Amino acid sequence: VTITGVDDALVDGDFTYNIVTAAAVSTDTLYNGLNPDDVSMINTDVVTPSSGGGSSISFYRSTITGGSEVNISINENETFVTTIEAATSRGILEYSIYSGDDKSLFTIDSATGELNFNNPPDYESPKDKDGDNVYELVARVDNKSYVSSSFNMQQVHVQVLDVNGEEGQKAAQAEEAAATIEFGDLIKSVANPAVYYYGTDGRRHAFPDETIFFSWYSDFLGVKIVSSSQLADIPMGQNVTMRPGTWLIKIQTNPKVYAIEPGGIIRWVVSEDIARTLYGDQWYLRIRDVAETFFTDYTTGDDIAASNVHPTGSLIKYTNNSAVYYIDNEEKRAIQTEQVFELNGFQKDHILTISEAVVYPDGALIIGLVSSLAY
Repeated sequence: VTITGVDDALVDGDFTYNIVTAAAVSTDTLYNGLNPDDVSMINTDVVTPSSGGGSSISFYRSTITGGSEVNISINENETFVTTIEAATSRGILEYSIYSGDDKSLFTIDSATGELNFNNPPDYESPKDKDGDNVYELVARVDNKSYVSSSFNMQQVHVQVLDVNGEEGQKAAQAEEAAATIEFGDLIKSVANPAVYYYGTDGRRHAFPDETIFFSWYSDFLGVKIVSSSQLADIPMGQNVTMRPGTWLIKIQTNPKVYAIEPGGIIRWVVSEDIARTLYGDQWYLRIRDVAETFFTDYTTGDDIAASNVHPTGSLIKYTNNSAVYYIDNEEKRAIQTEQVFELNGFQKDHILTISEAVVYPDGALIIGLVSSLAY
């Protein structure tokens, strides 16, 4: 007797049952009346339940594009915010707003994930809890074909920009006269919300998404508005890549996770043990998906196959020391002051706390703005 299991795609646990046999009826006297023992069976459930939330994802659980946290900016008086995108290998996804200080101000399409303000936001009269024009909510996506634990969540920060007040006056002025811009500025036109980095090559470089933008900048306050004709005269350059030392990246169709080094060089972190040693037990929370369309913006470098050297661009500090260092080709460069830290656009959220046992030779002290650390 052959018993073949069929995957029911449900997290329903193991089942124990018996196959009860009866006496055989046969014309062959050797088998007639033979009654073998009953057979005890265990039907093992091969789908492992997930714990819910976070980034530890079971096979049928959804994955949300952009990771566990995203930053979005929209102009005031607009209701459309973004579309929460998720994927799963099987099942039907359902989107909802789970929590957040400002969740009541939004609606989400349960089938498509389209997120909108209930009413157009007004920069001059913010309605968010903190009154700072940054609205907070947590979106949730459930795989309704399976158990209740098959879900994932994403924290969403929505920054509302001023276009009617001071920002609007700047826009009008920009159409009348060419703005004075310098290499390293952030620029945008009056007619288009896209923000570009104006590089030393005289070209404008686009940010593929807001996760990449916010890996370099904490807000849009430094953006200069230029006329449409002035922007059109600046040729396009390569896209901006994720800032080194911030997030780890991957694409949806490949499980490999990469660290980023200057110049858009990506290095595959070859094992979870190495990732855990370099980035801590919750290393997976640092992963951000990059759209496959933009994955070609990166250049593949050497694999990270050892856990004693952080990639160039990493920010580290030791457990019992407040000093922060920038890792530069296997040397640690001390950042002189907090002002220097901020001047170079570093962000405290990306500092890695490491053991005193990890030793790096000292490199040159960072005492001011280091242009090579910019894009």
